[in-house]
Amino acid sequence: MLQTKSPKMKLVEVRPFCCCNITFIYSHEPGIPSSTEESPLVGSLEQGISRGRGIGLFVIKAIARGELVLVEKPLLLASYTQTREKILKSVKRLPPHKMEQYTSLSYPRHSPRRPSQSTSDAYDDYLYSIWSINTFSCPLNKRGVYTTASRINHSCTPNLMFSHKSDNATMLAHTVRDIAAGEELTWSYIDVCQPSEARQDRLNRVCPDMGVCICDTCAEDTLVSVYRKHQSDMRRARMFDLRILLSTFRISDSNKNCEVMLRYGLELEKLLKAEGLEGMQLAACYHMMSAIRARKGPEMAVGYKKRELEVLETCFGVSNPRYSRCVSELGHLEAGRKDHAKSSTDACVRADDELGF
Repeated sequence: MLQTKSPKMKLVEVRPFCCCNITFIYSHEPGIPSSTEESPLVGSLEQGISRGRGIGLFVIKAIARGELVLVEKPLLLASYTQTREKILKSVKRLPPHKMEQYTSLSYPRHSPRRPSQSTSDAYDDYLYSIWSINTFSCPLNKRGVYTTASRINHSCTPNLMFSHKSDNATMLAHTVRDIAAGEELTWSYIDVCQPSEARQDRLNRVCPDMGVCICDTCAEDTLVSVYRKHQSDMRRARMFDLRILLSTFRISDSNKNCEVMLRYGLELEKLLKAEGLEGMQLAACYHMMSAIRARKGPEMAVGYKKRELEVLETCFGVSNPRYSRCVSELGHLEAGRKDHAKSSTDACVRADDELGF
C-alpha cells in the first residue's frame, strides 16, 4: 500500500478504487519535475475505507476553508504522444519503493490480481491498466500519476479544488469549505452543475469502471436522501439552464437585458450556495456578474470582482496566475478606467469555457 514518512498515516489492506483520468486547471509554463513530495498537512490526513468506494483520504482534525492540504509531484510523468511500450519501460524503471507505491494504486475491477510473473504479458497489462485509470492531465501536454491524489474519491459536492504550480507539474489541492474531523476529502471528476442523471452519464463515459455514484449528493439509501436528491436535481437543472443563459451575454446587450442577466446571476449564486458548490463554479458566477455590472461602468463591477478574487484565493492560493490576473482586473476597475468595461466583458465571454460556463 501507499508508503509515507508520517506515523499518523493509517494503511488499509484492501483493494482500492479511484479513477483519476481527469483534466485539471494549470498554467502552461516549462519545468516539470518527476519526483514525489509530501503533503503540508500529511499529519492531519489518514487513509481509510470509503463506503462503497474502496480506499479514501480522510482528515484527522478539522481543516478550515482555503487550506492547502496537498502538494505532490508526479510519481511518473509521460507525454500524451508516448506509446504503451515506452510508458511500460518508464514504469519498470521505477525504484523498488516507488514501484510499490505505483502498484498499490487502483486498477480496473475486471482486471486480474497482480500476476506472479513480472515478465509476462499479463503483468504488462496489469501495469498499464494502473496507468490508464490513474493519470492526470498536466502542463505541456503531459500525463502524470500521483501517489496521494489518486486516493481521493469523487463527490458531486466536492470539498477540494485542484490546480498545478505555475512552473511545473506539482499538484496543489485547497479546501473550498470547512471540513470536519473524520470527513473524507473529495473532488469532482466532472462538471457537477447538472442533474444526477446527466452527471452519471458523464461519469460512465469518463470513469467507466466507477459504477453508480454513491456520494452524499447522489445517495438514495433512505427516504430522506431520496427527497434530498430530488430537490438537488431541481436546483442543479436550473443552474445548468442559468449558465447557458448567462453565457449569451454580450457588451452590445441593452440595459434591460443586462438587468435580466444580473437577476440570472443572483439566482445562480443563491443556488450554488444552497448546493454547497462554492468553489470554481461560484468564482465563474461572480466573474460573469462583474462583467455585466461593468456595462454600466467599472465602479459598478468592483464588488463582484472582489468576491471572485476571494473565491479564487480559496481555490488556488495567491500564487496562482488566475488569482494574479483577477487582481490586475480589480486594479483596473478600482482605477475607474472606462475602457475596462468593454475589455473586461469581452475577456469574460472568451473565458466562459475556462471558468466552467
